[in-house]
This record gives sequence, structure tokens and C-alpha cells, in this order.
Amino acid sequence: MSETTPQRDQVVKDLIDFANAHGGDRSSERMHDTFGRLVFRIIAIALGLVAILTVVFAFVLSSSGKTVEAAFYTLGASAIGGLSGVLAPRPAGSSTASANGTQKE
Repeated sequence: MSETTPQRDQVVKDLIDFANAHGGDRSSERMHDTFGRLVFRIIAIALGLVAILTVVFAFVLSSSGKTVEAAFYTLGASAIGGLSGVLAPRPAGSSTASANGTQKE
């Protein structure tokens, strides 16, 4: 196990104090929602680009007479599968827990 140092203890104490001071603040919840949307968009855009670029480069490679490996198609298919998983709606009965312990529908 790692040893605790006074600096580490102070950092932990400061983080706990900060969390307690801002626990009821709604701005942290809005920031979490905004950050979640940003990450969601980045993931969706990245997977979409991988899928589109796979099709484009497979067409370019095959039109130039080069063979396209099966792993290249697997990359595109995986990106499309991941994109469909990201874009699929949540099931009707599922809910997510928010930071304060209540559940949202």
C-alpha cells in the first residue's frame, strides 16, 4: 500500500470540502449534462468519420487495383455498430441516477 503524505491528505481534504460546499449547486448538474452531451457528440462524430473514411478508402484502394484486407472492412463495420449503439434510444423503462441520488425518467 502507498503511504499517505501531508500533501496528499491536504488535497483529499480540499476535494472533500469542495464537494460538500457545492453539493446542492445546480450549476454542477448543468455542467455535467453539458459535458455529457459534448462527449456524446465527440464519440458520435468520431465513429461516423471512421465509418465514412473506411468506405471512401476502401473504394479508392479497390479502384486503384490494390486488395483491401478483411480487417479494414471489420473496422468500418465495428464503427457502424458502435455508432448504432450510441445513437440507439434508451429503453422506455430505464432511468439514470443523478448526482443527488434521485432518479430521472
